[in-house]
Amino acid sequence: MKYVSALLTGFVIVFVQYLILVSMKLDFFFYLVGTSTLDSNSHAYWILALHDLIIIGSTSLLGIACYKAIFKTSPFNFKASLVMQVPLFMAALALNGLPTRFVTTYQIQTAVVTFIACFAIVLIFNLYRETLRCRSYSR
Repeated sequence: MKYVSALLTGFVIVFVQYLILVSMKLDFFFYLVGTSTLDSNSHAYWILALHDLIIIGSTSLLGIACYKAIFKTSPFNFKASLVMQVPLFMAALALNGLPTRFVTTYQIQTAVVTFIACFAIVLIFNLYRETLRCRSYSR
């Protein structure tokens, strides 16, 4: 029961990421690239990958900060980060599927974004833990 707040935070992060990605993905991408049609080997897909990764990373970081600010008595440990990651993992696999083909640039870009989306909160938690560990060594 102590990890229910982490699970709810994970669902809120998924909802916010979905709203942001759906609302601005194609229009912003076509504006950024300056074209309305692309082939599957276009290198402009890496710009879209960077765009998606910034959204995924910033909303995950914001969700973790809100979790720590709102639920001060709830634990923020590796188990909490895994529980928080479960909704994001399920949503990323449901929307993108398991990447199995790496032939075109688009498929590689989709695989990279799916992998990062599946493990974003766990990666951020590990970076946070290492930052705290480095700060304690410097004192």
